[in-house]
Amino acid sequence: MAKKSNTLPIGYRLHHYRIESVLGAGGFGITYMAVHEALRSRVAIKEYFPVEWSYRDRDDVNVLANTQGGLPTSEAGEEPCYTWGLQRFLHEAQVLAQVNHPSVVRVKDFFEANGTAYIVMDYEDGEPLSQVLQREKNLPEERIRRLLGDVLPALESVHSLGYLHRDLKPANLYCRSDGRTLLIDFGAARQALSQRSKNITSVFTVGYSPIEQYLVESKGYGPWTDVYAVGAVLYQCVTGKQPIEAPARVLDDPLKPAVEAAEGQYLSLIHI
Repeated sequence: MAKKSNTLPIGYRLHHYRIESVLGAGGFGITYMAVHEALRSRVAIKEYFPVEWSYRDRDDVNVLANTQGGLPTSEAGEEPCYTWGLQRFLHEAQVLAQVNHPSVVRVKDFFEANGTAYIVMDYEDGEPLSQVLQREKNLPEERIRRLLGDVLPALESVHSLGYLHRDLKPANLYCRSDGRTLLIDFGAARQALSQRSKNITSVFTVGYSPIEQYLVESKGYGPWTDVYAVGAVLYQCVTGKQPIEAPARVLDDPLKPAVEAAEGQYLSLIHI
């Protein structure tokens, strides 16, 4: 017997949208490409679906909390894990909806339905930076300058709201077909869930996350957390190699400086 899919059926109508395809899925949620039926415009829809705390009902639509998802978050009397995570998912949507920057993926709408919640975002033509680097290894200097010119002001806009990305890496930097780079897939809500779950993917990413993201308790975070990740991404763009993970750099840092690893290229970037 084929394994039952956790995703909504292709063709399913969700409010004004028709589900066209699945763009990706992780331990925290599922992202779909959909079409607004009246406007005929494409959107990306992110569905709250923490695999450790929930399951899809027999109707292939509704999402229900499982036994673990129905347990209190930490102490008796507190809200269940699934509900707790749902509220943080919606809070992330509320914050991102306030961000008005051309290099941050735009939240168009968010709502609750089918026992879960959804975030509707602009659908962008392009590809993740991770795919670009896999194909090209490193980037030309002019392209790196443009990437930084997009990403750093976008982060400044996000940080001004008291919010952090927390999961910056090549897979979460989206290269649009017009050359602009977008911040996508913020990890703040997922970070909160990972602290209460053993199986939901942790938000630290080897090579890109700073040391504070490896700690059990959520302490020491700030704008510098995202800036470290930008530096790690820049290192790979220049050298073609993923940086060494942060814990291995604490006592005796073996990471070869980018100016050396790049073998004389990109020298003018030092003066950005």
